[in-house]
Amino acid sequence: MSVPTGRWVHSYIENNGVQFNVYDGTALADMYARFECTTEARRVFNKMQERDVISWTFGCFYETLNCGVKPNDVVFMRLFTACTHARLVEKGLNCFNTMDKEYGVCPKVEHYGCVVDFLSRSGELDKAEDMIYLMPIKPNVIIWGALLGRSLGKKKTGSLSFMDK
Repeated sequence: MSVPTGRWVHSYIENNGVQFNVYDGTALADMYARFECTTEARRVFNKMQERDVISWTFGCFYETLNCGVKPNDVVFMRLFTACTHARLVEKGLNCFNTMDKEYGVCPKVEHYGCVVDFLSRSGELDKAEDMIYLMPIKPNVIIWGALLGRSLGKKKTGSLSFMDK
């Protein structure tokens, strides 16, 4: 979604008295923040009637950005944990892809583990396995456990190529 489209949606919501739920509010706040409109993101967050752990996590993240504080590796771990539990795979991948490029935070093995975990939980075993093989860090037992633990006993959307050998 672009900022003009998001502003139109936001305007429609406000002008028509529509009460948005926690998911709509979080998505709208996220859209603003993604385009560095942190003041608008904060306004949406403040107007939300209901907030959950995900909206609070992202709300705090955007607030730190608004205050000029750069996130560190711990902040990204919190974001990935929130994405895992809310099944926000795309959002988690977007956060992962911005860590180094936008914030200068080099992903550690723990960050890769979170990504492998939320990909595996969502049934994206091929993507999870690709992530492991493309990691510039040697995978440890936690990484492999995140992949294997989620793949056992579940319907797979792909096969684990290393298990075919």
